[in-house]
Amino acid sequence: MLAPRALGVVVGRCEDVAVCEDVGQSVALLGFGFDSWIEVAAATVVLARLRAELRGDRVEEAKQRRALRFVAVTFFVLATYVTIEGVRDLLTGTAPEVSPVGIALTGVSIVVMP
Repeated sequence: MLAPRALGVVVGRCEDVAVCEDVGQSVALLGFGFDSWIEVAAATVVLARLRAELRGDRVEEAKQRRALRFVAVTFFVLATYVTIEGVRDLLTGTAPEVSPVGIALTGVSIVVMP
């Protein structure tokens, strides 16, 4: 399991230790957070290509392939992590816990990302 401080590295800082621990213990919340960062990386690749095309510049295919490979690898790493943790929890019979952060994040996500 990733340490709660790992979230602080991803988000930038985590001032509230209770929130960090809540998120750090949840595979779903960590996966959601890391997935969002991966999507930002993918959007950056697309934006860079669109900007180059709009300016009439040459699109550097080699750079784009490396960036897309990075995005693909990070998605596979995330999928592997979530799968391993999920199988481990199933085999050990670990029950999910109620997470106020998870409930709040779900509510905000429903409103912001319909």
